[in-house]
Amino acid sequence: MRARCTSAVVVAVAMLLLPGGSYATEPSEAATVEGETAPVAAGRVVRLSAREDSSCVLREDGAIYCWGRNEEGQLGDGTLEDRSLPVQVSGVSDVVDHSVGKGLTCAVLSNGRVVCWGSNAGGALVEFGEPGSPRPVEIPGIREARQVSVGEAFACALLTSGQVICWGQNDRGQCGTGDTRAEQRPTPVVGVTDAIQVSAGRGFACALLDGGQVVCWGDNYRSQLGDGTNIDRSLPTPVAGVHDAVQISAGYSAACLVRATREVLCWGRHPALGPEDPVSTTPSYVGINNAVEVATGEYHACARTIEGEVMCWGDNGDGQLGDGNMWGASTTPVAVQGVPEAMAVVVGEDHSCALGSDGTVWCWGCNEHGELGSFAYNPPPRVVTSPVELSLPW
Repeated sequence: MRARCTSAVVVAVAMLLLPGGSYATEPSEAATVEGETAPVAAGRVVRLSAREDSSCVLREDGAIYCWGRNEEGQLGDGTLEDRSLPVQVSGVSDVVDHSVGKGLTCAVLSNGRVVCWGSNAGGALVEFGEPGSPRPVEIPGIREARQVSVGEAFACALLTSGQVICWGQNDRGQCGTGDTRAEQRPTPVVGVTDAIQVSAGRGFACALLDGGQVVCWGDNYRSQLGDGTNIDRSLPTPVAGVHDAVQISAGYSAACLVRATREVLCWGRHPALGPEDPVSTTPSYVGINNAVEVATGEYHACARTIEGEVMCWGDNGDGQLGDGNMWGASTTPVAVQGVPEAMAVVVGEDHSCALGSDGTVWCWGCNEHGELGSFAYNPPPRVVTSPVELSLPW
């Protein structure tokens, strides 16, 4: 079991309506969290993203709000202060997609351009050696992006043409250019011209191709490229045996996919393998056969089913599985309690969030840096073991 946030008491919450109609929470004496559904506010949430200790939501009008850890400026509000409640990213109002990475967040604008904010590790934001920015900075040379995914010190974008481009740190070949030279400017991934999704992990990335195949490149120490080896690849390599994938997710040292049959397969050092340190060099079944989406984190993963249920598995030392418990780990998926018909699910390092069909957002797990975005009082609880509703600021 791995736990970062359990030095404080696990608490439950009761919803408190604040002036202006927003919701915050106050502690009770119970041992878990019971969330209550609030009325849907104007400006419906349409997308979520999380990585490490930060999360963001995209509103249907193109505004983006972030919360959690902010030591690199990854929340985009012009400060380096952690935020326990969502704050609006300054200077952007026409976002169509976004991705939270390790200390860096990026967004695709309606004109196809990409802006990023936060850390400049690997030169993923501005010139090498320059400091990062707590406000959005345009990445030069990108004009037709439709999706973006941020890993650790590098990022990749999917273009409308089906091409994938990457930039930033490239010491393990994670930019897919055939070498390990850092890429200051966005550079095409060699041979990928028909991608429909890209997902960046920690030092590696994967692309879902139009025909259902998946290719991955970069760090392969934990066999996270799924090619049956542990050899790094600076060029895309096919994931073994995959021909019918419909969605992919790259995590810390593992990746997962959903097949057209709705089965979830994972490979690398993935959470279903148990608490020791085994790896799966090729995709293996994790026990879910009705999924429409999977999200892969560092030590846990979650899937959303066709019925709108959220299932999570892996480490639960900080309550990140969302079943009301805080114990060891589960190699089999457990049901998250309290999310109203989930439409999306994302995971960070030790927390998870889901979007309900009514536009509400629910988070659970570690709250050391305000990752759950739901607590106005100080100090907030460090661990929440069941979903609590996000305090939307509008």
